[in-house]
Amino acid sequence: MSSPVPLSTDHALVKLSLADAATILGRSPRQLRYMIRAGKIRAAKTGTRWQIESDDLPLTVGQRVALRERAVLGALTAKMIARGRFW
Repeated sequence: MSSPVPLSTDHALVKLSLADAATILGRSPRQLRYMIRAGKIRAAKTGTRWQIESDDLPLTVGQRVALRERAVLGALTAKMIARGRFW
C-alpha cells in the first residue's frame, strides 16, 4: 500500500463512513477497524459510527482527485435538484 499523498490545504475534505472508506481502499470494514485501532488510519467516532476524512486514507494523488471530483459533482447535483433545475 502506498503512503498518503497530501494535496494543498485549499481543498474541501470529504468525510467518509467506515463502509465507504473500506470500499475505496478495497478492504472490509473489519480490516479498516483494525487499521484504525492499530493507528494506521485516523478516524473519529460520532456516536456508534466512524467518520474518516479523505486526507487520512492512504490514497494516491489520482485517487484523491477522483474522490474530490465525485464529492463536488454530488454536491452540485444536490443543489440543482433542490432548486428544481434538474428536471
